[in-house]
Amino acid sequence: MKVLNIEEVAPTKRKMTLQIEPGDLESEREEAYEELGKEAALPGFRKGKVPRKLLELRFDKTIRREAFADAVGKAVKDAAKERDLHIIGRPDFDESEIEAKVDQVAENAVEVNVSLDVVPPFEVPPYKDQKFNLPPLEFTEEDIEASLRRAQEEEAYYVAVDDRPTREGDFLLIEVKTTRGDKEIEALTHQRLMVGDLCGGERLEVFDKGLLGRVKGEQFEFDYDLPSDHPLFEEGETNTLHVTGRIQQINDRVLPNLDDEFAKDLGYETLDQYRAFTRNQLEYQRSAVLAGAKRRLVEGHLLSKTEVTVPAALVQTHYLWLKYSREIEARESGESEASLPTQEKRRRELETMYEAEQDAKRTLVFAKIAELEGLSLSDDEYIDSMARIARSQGEKDIDKFLADAERKGLENLYKESFLMSKVSRFLVENNEFVKGSGAEADDGAKESSSDANEEKD
Repeated sequence: MKVLNIEEVAPTKRKMTLQIEPGDLESEREEAYEELGKEAALPGFRKGKVPRKLLELRFDKTIRREAFADAVGKAVKDAAKERDLHIIGRPDFDESEIEAKVDQVAENAVEVNVSLDVVPPFEVPPYKDQKFNLPPLEFTEEDIEASLRRAQEEEAYYVAVDDRPTREGDFLLIEVKTTRGDKEIEALTHQRLMVGDLCGGERLEVFDKGLLGRVKGEQFEFDYDLPSDHPLFEEGETNTLHVTGRIQQINDRVLPNLDDEFAKDLGYETLDQYRAFTRNQLEYQRSAVLAGAKRRLVEGHLLSKTEVTVPAALVQTHYLWLKYSREIEARESGESEASLPTQEKRRRELETMYEAEQDAKRTLVFAKIAELEGLSLSDDEYIDSMARIARSQGEKDIDKFLADAERKGLENLYKESFLMSKVSRFLVENNEFVKGSGAEADDGAKESSSDANEEKD
């Protein structure tokens, strides 16, 4: 078997023409019969005891087809290694052509055309010993006090009132129905809806104002217009919504005093002790944010300075992986996209496709760095990482979790993801990060990228 020609159809596409001789399939054919002989069970014969001649009578066409496909795959793999081609996914060939040539190759040499998705050659910019400016991420006493106030808000309790109308800051329980024309909007229709912090939350101000000055049990009815940036806004449709409903309950929200008793309710001896805990938590969060900022700075520099055409097949793989991951997250949180308007669904799809393109490019760049630095993922590292994911999803049986990943074809994607994380840690450890200020941090990142370009040139 030999390669007759490799044609560049596009930067990420190759057409390979192979010549296959009658004798080229013998080893693959013998291997296939050997495996079949171990497993085959026909009437009158025990498993693994079916005579070869009988197997040939029953399965020869199938075996020759499998041997042909295996031979083509092996030839493509060998040719890719010899010519330093980085192939993405499986070779693509015309099934009808293969069917016809399976019979022909028994007596004559045949030619087969195979389409390949490949990663075009590219160079990564300098990725070690670079300098990046970090944005300021210090916390102050004001941040600590703000965190205490949030804890105070979380411990608030409610007192029902019925001797006055609703006012700003109230927490209401309402029954509400919202329509657009004659169509009911399910996302804004509820038998019991909690409206918190009246006129002080993130809801539309016009909606909250329609609930002001109402007494318990009062029926209400009003219209309001959706702004163009609202998720439910629909171009070319009426965006005036009609609201009807009833005030079911009015509640005052009462905040506990920030004192030692408050701290004891949370499991601390004194407020000072709880304040110290809060300071430690903020420091931990700051460290996590800094770590994320470092990763983004290095990755952003590498992606912006690497010129490579990403194969569409790789982008599609990452797109499907993102969709799968988000479906898992949605199921765990009880969310659903079913009620979202078409425009919002389309926006999310476009965002996912863009993110998939960036993830695919990052994979190519990081894979090359892993190769250059000799970084790899051991079996123990893979199992440990999968165990952490299994525990986070409430799965105690790690063997079952591993088997499910393999059955769903996700094993390689998980391994790739873990290796990319390992490369990311390597990059953070092997670059320098200095504290900057706001705009200077951005400029610093640009200067770092510029310096890297100069070094590359």
